[in-house]
Amino acid sequence: MPTMPTMPEAKAKVGGAINEKKYYSPDLLKGLPALDVPLKLATNENLKGMGVVVDDPEDFTVEKKTFEIVPWPVQGWRPLDPGTGDEAGTTQGGFDIFWSGDVLRGKNHTIATTANQYVLGYAKAPEECKEDQRTVEDPDYMLTWYSDYHPDGGQLFKSMDEKPFVTCLAPRAKGDDVKPTDYTAFYVEGGKGVYIHPGTWHNAVFIHPQHSPATFFN
Repeated sequence: MPTMPTMPEAKAKVGGAINEKKYYSPDLLKGLPALDVPLKLATNENLKGMGVVVDDPEDFTVEKKTFEIVPWPVQGWRPLDPGTGDEAGTTQGGFDIFWSGDVLRGKNHTIATTANQYVLGYAKAPEECKEDQRTVEDPDYMLTWYSDYHPDGGQLFKSMDEKPFVTCLAPRAKGDDVKPTDYTAFYVEGGKGVYIHPGTWHNAVFIHPQHSPATFFN
């Protein structure tokens, strides 16, 4: 999958809380310019500071200290009691990634919430996309517009069908001051996966329509 454009700074229009109605509305993004994010091969060197390439998910466990759970950041003057704040375990399951017409969607079966369904990207301007049919069969770019991070734990993605995918990441050191220009897209070869460190900015993973649908071990 080629370069992954994403939306640049538009705090006045997009920043802050977004309710469900706005989240699913293509009008939220209408008129925003696009930034062409560089695409690199996912290697341990290229992912340094953000994550590592995964060959076998079994290599990443809390017991082996290869899957990180870190204390939730303190937000005020009160310190954490010693030995607390990092005692949670992991959860795992399937993460479905699929194209619905011109819209890339995801559903995370790993978490027990109804807010586990995502709009991951668009094959063209969101207001021009159709979900009842695919008007772009072989997109040479994809538009994505949001990102998040987990301050207390890592996350792992590996296609259960051995399919290649793209992930778009920014360093954890950026905190809430992250900018679109801080992002890099990484192409993960078929049969490989990616593990991201706590705090790394990400937005699930992206697949080409020819690889849709795909289920990821998460």
